[in-house]
Amino acid sequence: MTRRLWLWLPVAAVVVALAVVTLVVVRNADGGPHTAGQESTSPARPTCRHDLLANFDTDDEMTAAAARLREEPEVASITAHTKAENYEKFKEVFADDPELVANTPPEALPASVEMKPVDDADPNALRDRIHEKYSAEVEVLPCPEAPK
Repeated sequence: MTRRLWLWLPVAAVVVALAVVTLVVVRNADGGPHTAGQESTSPARPTCRHDLLANFDTDDEMTAAAARLREEPEVASITAHTKAENYEKFKEVFADDPELVANTPPEALPASVEMKPVDDADPNALRDRIHEKYSAEVEVLPCPEAPK
C-alpha cells in the first residue's frame, strides 16, 4: 500500500502544480489591481478574449517554443515562466500548506508560456494548433471577472 502511495504522489504533485499555475495566471490575468478612483486605460471590450497557457516539460522546450510563438500571427503577446519561477509562485500560493510544498519537488512543476491572442483569434482553434505544433499541453483560460 505504501509503495502504491509513493507511485501516485508525483502524479498528484504534477496535477496540483498545473492547477496552481493556471490559478496564478487567472488571478493575474486582468493586469493587476486598480487604485480606487483610477480609471483603467485599457479599451473596453464587449466580449472576453480568452488567454492561453502552454505547459512544457523543460525550460529549454519552453524557451524554444516562446521564441517561435512570438512570431505567430494569432498571438498578440506572450509571457514565459521557467520551472523555478512557477515553483516560487506555487510556494506563495500554498504557503499555508507547508506539507504540500515540502512534498512537491520543483521539477514537478512545468515551464509555461502565457499567451494573449489577437482579438479575432479563435482560442480553441489556436489551442489545438499550438498543441499539435509544439507538443505542449495547452489550456484556454477562463475570462477574468469584471471588477465589481
